[in-house]
Amino acid sequence: MQWDDRSRRRKAARWAAGFTLVEALVALSILAIGLVPLLHLQLISIRLSERAARLSEAELLARRVMTETLAAGDPAPGTRTGTARGTAAETTFNWETVVHEARIGALDEADVTGLLRLLVRVSWQDGEDRKHVDLATIVAREGQD
Repeated sequence: MQWDDRSRRRKAARWAAGFTLVEALVALSILAIGLVPLLHLQLISIRLSERAARLSEAELLARRVMTETLAAGDPAPGTRTGTARGTAAETTFNWETVVHEARIGALDEADVTGLLRLLVRVSWQDGEDRKHVDLATIVAREGQD
């Protein structure tokens, strides 16, 4: 019985003393192995957030250029270009409007004329890739029936 009491006291004293260096190193290595993938996921999340911000900004710019073109009155056939500085990761957006006569099969057969197709394309550099957003609509020329 005395032997069991001594053994119990030693175990209790060892637990009261804390962790050994080997136990602490094993715990830290397990923690490090778990944190590396989490840090990688965080980086991926940041990149995706930046891409989403650029895409949203490009869509808003396309809508703004479309609205300004339509608000100016009857759009003249042709091409206009411009650039805009974005706030998302300091991106430079290039925009282009293309206006040309719209040809829609069913409407051509019904002898409907005076329709214009307005295309707004906003493009930007995303890493090594060139991305773009297109926004298109059909408008009737003023004074056309």
